Amino acid sequence: LHAAVLSYLRGDARFAGAADAFAAALGGAETAGAGQGLLEKKWTSVVRLQRKVLELEAKVGELEAERKMLGALPNGGAAGVAVGGQLRSAESFLLKASAHQRMTGHRSPVTAVAFHPRFNLVASASEDATVKLWDFETGDFERTLKGHTNAVQDVTFSEDGQLMATCSADLSIKLWDFSSAGKYACVKTLMGHDHNVSGVAFFRGGSQLVSCSRDKTLKLWDTSSGFCVQTLVGHDEWVRKVAVHAESGTLASCSSDHTVIVWRPQASEPLQC
Repeated sequence: LHAAVLSYLRGDARFAGAADAFAAALGGAETAGAGQGLLEKKWTSVVRLQRKVLELEAKVGELEAERKMLGALPNGGAAGVAVGGQLRSAESFLLKASAHQRMTGHRSPVTAVAFHPRFNLVASASEDATVKLWDFETGDFERTLKGHTNAVQDVTFSEDGQLMATCSADLSIKLWDFSSAGKYACVKTLMGHDHNVSGVAFFRGGSQLVSCSRDKTLKLWDTSSGFCVQTLVGHDEWVRKVAVHAESGTLASCSSDHTVIVWRPQASEPLQC
């Protein structure tokens, strides 16, 4: 260590006096050339280790956040979480703190997103009246779908991924062909609501679609013909969203009237509230 300090002092003309005094204090015990450059190397190592410590502290913070999320699960998440009929470990269920991809391109607020059930595609709807398609693995922009003339409020895919439905403040619902030969074309425009269409959802199989609107109604549509087959009335205010139970076809709708309504399909009868 003494030799390294002496070597450092002698390497800078400003410290010549200090180097001579330090050498005299050592009584000539230092070895010539010993410790050359050692002090600088040690200092560089300290800086590198400090950087590594900061990285590890950040990682510990992420793991601590995940641990707290895990602790909020039943039994601390020890039994895992059931997803799609399979038991997954809680660790695999938790999302990482950092973003996987960040896609930009819309010119106005983005109102809704939906994953394609088969491809690495995510569709985003926006108040700029467009729908954009992205590869969510690479973050690459695929294409823009235009057709609506006002803010697009919702987007969803059919179970088999052959159709995509969008709805808009232009009072319309549009069906887009996502089959291998479809080229993402708009194949049908469904009209019938009297106000902003705020939500859409496919029934299992994709042959029927349900929409909800600011006109206080829900409408059921035949996707093959594009005709409205039934109008459901029950809310007193804007119907904001609608969801379809995958197995039973039961509907749930929510509204600005502070209510949630469940609509149950009856055999050979219209849907009943």
